[in-house]
Amino acid sequence: MENSPTYNIKDIARLILGSDDHEEFQTVWRQIQHWVMRGALTPLGQKHPGRGRERRFDANGVRQVYIIRELMGYGFSIDNLYLANEILMACRADDEWRMAIDGKKDVFMTVMWDAESDETAWDLTEDKPNLELLMLKHKKKPTSPSLMPQQYNSAIVIALTPLFASIEI
Repeated sequence: MENSPTYNIKDIARLILGSDDHEEFQTVWRQIQHWVMRGALTPLGQKHPGRGRERRFDANGVRQVYIIRELMGYGFSIDNLYLANEILMACRADDEWRMAIDGKKDVFMTVMWDAESDETAWDLTEDKPNLELLMLKHKKKPTSPSLMPQQYNSAIVIALTPLFASIEI
């Protein structure tokens, strides 16, 4: 793992846009910096590495940026993303995360949230999205005590396998 490449924020912005020639480059670069400062994204080492020192990310950090961009496109607030950082960091250890990276199975991330309460529920599944999680709001008893369906009013499913395959790292 020590020899694995790392990426700075400008590298990640270039990966997203294809180059740094776009007008949007500065916007994306600042957006990623903002996510780090707000706690939605955790760099390797220190959050504040010191003047003139870059924040670095491993490949999973790059993947997390892509997931955050996807969630922001669906209306996730920065406050939701702050709460999501710990969950995404934990997801990196899941077998399903590795399967999505390897591209051997379709892996889905199901996310439910309530914008008013900032409550979220997450699940990684292989082969098909967790439709039970999507439908919990309509059941009388949740199958998992950690999920309180009455709190969630929005849900999305992200197909991680093709998302990860689109990242050229």
